Amino acid sequence: MGFFDTIRCESPLPDECKPDGIEFQTKSLRRGLCNYAITAQGRLVLEKAWGNSTAENPIDTEYHGDVLFCGATGTGENYVARFTNGQLEWIKLAKDRKPPVIPDYDD
Repeated sequence: MGFFDTIRCESPLPDECKPDGIEFQTKSLRRGLCNYAITAQGRLVLEKAWGNSTAENPIDTEYHGDVLFCGATGTGENYVARFTNGQLEWIKLAKDRKPPVIPDYDD
């Protein structure tokens, strides 16, 4: 187990099985129970940080890199979204791809 973030995807997914707008889980970002969205315009925005109320204006993260995400129940397909200089390049099925192992530190 461990902390994760939630991603709502407004961009089209590569398969027809999943509707747009469904929520997913990821450990590719802050892992702080934050809420993100991949907008229809292809931006990754922070909608709510843990402990804060929902932002009136989501914050564009200008993310650069890959984000691996899966169904909120841990079942279903895994996806990877590639962002370059803040812009979504593509979303693909993430076959045989696992999230990076990031150790949890107890201070």
